[in-house]
Amino acid sequence: KTLCPDLTEESWSAFMESLPERPKAVISKAWNSLDETLAEVQRLSQINQQVVRRGQRQIDDLVSILQGKGRTNKIYNQQGASGHVNPQSTIGKA
Repeated sequence: KTLCPDLTEESWSAFMESLPERPKAVISKAWNSLDETLAEVQRLSQINQQVVRRGQRQIDDLVSILQGKGRTNKIYNQQGASGHVNPQSTIGKA
């Protein structure tokens, strides 16, 4: 749920232009700081996602080794997640 459902870039700009200089400068500085912080959080989140995905791949590979499955038996579903093909199943034979 949005606190200000009608808030758009245009309405924000109009609001900022309607403010006196001092409050506008304070809010603008705080907004820029918030915007920079958000960009940094997004960057760090992307790095975290990459680390987690790499860890998941490594664990999948280790489990495959322990189960005696090779890398060539991997297939991918529509979401991009990997799974193993059982060579004795009909899809594995195809």
